[in-house]
Amino acid sequence: MLFAIYSIMNSLPRFSITEFWFDPLKKESKMTVRCSGRCYYIVMLPDKLRGCPAILKQYLQFAEVAEAEDGLDGLTIDDFQDWAIEPFLPIFRDAELSADKRQRYTLYDYLNPEIFHYSLLAINNTLVPCPDEPALSQQRPHGVDLHGYELSSVCHSYQPMQVQICPNHPNSEGALVELPEKVLVDGRTCFFKPFGAGERRSALRELECYKRIGDLQRSMMVQVPTLCGVVQDNSRCLGLLLSWVDCRRITLECALG
Repeated sequence: MLFAIYSIMNSLPRFSITEFWFDPLKKESKMTVRCSGRCYYIVMLPDKLRGCPAILKQYLQFAEVAEAEDGLDGLTIDDFQDWAIEPFLPIFRDAELSADKRQRYTLYDYLNPEIFHYSLLAINNTLVPCPDEPALSQQRPHGVDLHGYELSSVCHSYQPMQVQICPNHPNSEGALVELPEKVLVDGRTCFFKPFGAGERRSALRELECYKRIGDLQRSMMVQVPTLCGVVQDNSRCLGLLLSWVDCRRITLECALG
């Protein structure tokens, strides 16, 4: 993928494609990309590419790839995303150069990025990013509303500004590019597990399970990750803070092998 190549070259911007959505009926695509504390919503519509038949043909070929999911004619979703991202590289580079360079970032910084909306247009046989009007439907709230569930009976709650992101690099480079997993709260390293907007039932189930695990650990030794706290913003629970397991990114499959 482009992202992997850029990371190796260290000369092009760091970014992360956090969402990709394709409508097989309308042949429309949407991507969410993060770069340097900014969030880019990118829309691709066939009607906006009809000015260049060659580009439209390319796009429709990639649309078939997206429909196939497993790839088609040697092309994959990664190829589709690389094709769509390439025109944005100068924009991402400018964002990286002008980004606020800080040593520390919090979950608040990640959850409240500067947002930009773009469409891809075909102009003079070239794919061109064009600023767009914000789409209200894309401004989804973070986390879940637990509707009166007493979090205080399970664990301590933290505000996003109290949760510091531990970047994967020696400095803060890329701290706001990918969803933070390793975080620091009250001097303790934790794993942040976020909740999506439609995950209320699973969120309640997990909270109750960790509550029971906590009760068990008071009477016996149970070697499982424990709930250190939750991240809460007003009435919404943004996610869990679990005890950090330093697996050095080794999967269970690798460990057993």
